[in-house]
Amino acid sequence: MNLKILLALIFALLLSTAVQAFPAQGDDVKFNLVETSVVLGKVYSGTYEEQITALDVTQDSFSLLNTLSIDGMLKAAHSTETGKASTLVTKAKIEDILQNCVSDGGKLETLQTGAGPIETCAETVSNVHEIGTVWLGLVPFGTVQSDLFLRDSNISLQLYLQSYHNGVQASISWSARNLKRGKFFLTKEILPFTFL
Repeated sequence: MNLKILLALIFALLLSTAVQAFPAQGDDVKFNLVETSVVLGKVYSGTYEEQITALDVTQDSFSLLNTLSIDGMLKAAHSTETGKASTLVTKAKIEDILQNCVSDGGKLETLQTGAGPIETCAETVSNVHEIGTVWLGLVPFGTVQSDLFLRDSNISLQLYLQSYHNGVQASISWSARNLKRGKFFLTKEILPFTFL
């Protein structure tokens, strides 16, 4: 095999791996939600959804659409959030959390979710704002389930993963002719490699 072709293949493989390790535009998670107001003694249920609507790793920026639907409400509440892409949880970070879960004080558990069984790391959360447990797994944004008491508002909040969708990832495409010349280019495809 020609050295140029081999180097092009290795570079393409490394580049595609790096691109896939980062969150993607269109990543979407939907949770069943139960909120209990300790002060009012009221329980609300509904759904909460987060979706990455824009992601630019080169500019270190993202935009999220959050949708909250409470049973009995006629309209869902929508809000947008922007921030630095580097603050989003990556697949590599969740893989590291799962690999080191027990040694870092967590507990490995397989949760049955609306999206099927998911391997998680249950971690205890305790700080000035909240106390409880969060289950992290290989889904967009990392959270599979949470059971938290929010101290500032005296609210108990549970989220249970209903579904998730991995967004479109950048991938490497090339033709045999361009590969021989050592040329390849990025396109937006769902599959990691597209051979033309």
